[in-house]
Amino acid sequence: MIAGAAAPAMKLMRDRYGPMLDWEDVPTIWEGWGPFTAGEAITSDATFSVQHQPRVAGERSLVHTSGCLVGYALSERVLGVMPTGPGFESCEVRPCPGDLEWARGIYPTPRGDMHLAWQADDAGIEVRLELPAGVAATVVLERPTAGRSVLQRGGETVVLDGTHAPPDLEVTRDQVRIRDVTGSRVLALR
Repeated sequence: MIAGAAAPAMKLMRDRYGPMLDWEDVPTIWEGWGPFTAGEAITSDATFSVQHQPRVAGERSLVHTSGCLVGYALSERVLGVMPTGPGFESCEVRPCPGDLEWARGIYPTPRGDMHLAWQADDAGIEVRLELPAGVAATVVLERPTAGRSVLQRGGETVVLDGTHAPPDLEVTRDQVRIRDVTGSRVLALR
C-alpha cells in the first residue's frame, strides 16, 4: 500500500459502508449511496421506503455483489493476504494495520481455508496463522522502530540487531521478511 494511504482508505470504507453495517441486525452491502437514497442515509424505517422509489439512476438493491470487492480489498490490504504462486502454493502475508488495533479473517484458497489474525500496538505486532497443507507464506512485518527489535516465533526469540539473521529471515531497517512459513504459527515482532 502507498505510504500514508491506509488511514484515508479506512476512513472512506467506514464512511461508505459503516452506515450500511450499522443500520440493521443482518447487515448487507447496498448497491449505491447517493442515487439509491436520494442523498439521504437510510437510518430508519421511514427512510428505508425510499429504496423503492424510482430515482434518476433507477432503483437500487439493499443486497448487492459490490460487497465482494470490499471483502477482497480488506483481505488483501488489511489482513495482508496476497497469492504469489500458482494454485496458491505460495502467498505473501503483509498486515497493514493503519489505525486498527486488530483484524482477523478466513481467506479461502484452492488448498483450503487460511486463518489469519493479527494484533498491533505501539510496541509491534503479533500474527497468528493457520495455513492449509501445500501453502508456504512469506510473512512481511513492519519493524516498530528502526534498528534493534525482537522476533518471537514458537519457542525461539531472535534478536534482530543487524549482526546475524537465520537464513529464512531477511531483515532491513524497516521490515522483516520471514520465508517459508507453513502450518500453524504465531509470530511477534517487538
